[in-house]
Amino acid sequence: MFGRRITFGKKQHTLGELQELMRPTPDADGVTRVFPKDIWDDPKVGAMLRDLGFNPDDPRNIRKTAEDYIAMFAAAKKRLDERSEAFNRDMTARYAYCRAVPFLVIDHTIWDGEDGAFLVSVRGRPSCEFFRSVADCPYGRT
Repeated sequence: MFGRRITFGKKQHTLGELQELMRPTPDADGVTRVFPKDIWDDPKVGAMLRDLGFNPDDPRNIRKTAEDYIAMFAAAKKRLDERSEAFNRDMTARYAYCRAVPFLVIDHTIWDGEDGAFLVSVRGRPSCEFFRSVADCPYGRT
């Protein structure tokens, strides 16, 4: 009675236990999928997913890893640097000097940090409405 919590029904899980339960596990081939391969063998679920246009090895069905996000951010930063330099070269040729830098509403330290992968997974790529007038968007069209 003292120091012991009384719970009704099933055992209450801790946050760590819940996170471990929700962590996706890789399939036999080592790839972590949104819909695991064994679900595709089910006659109803597999047929429904195929009717919706999915397949087990579709890139949309492969979960991104931290390395995938790091590579995506590095490629986006490289494209941004190249476009900024091209813009500065063109403007310097026209007006004798230009040192423009992109203005990001969310600073690059956030996108490149630990929160960047979360933002991309929840929101997608950064919106490029403000970049369209200046040397196009570094992250591609959204």
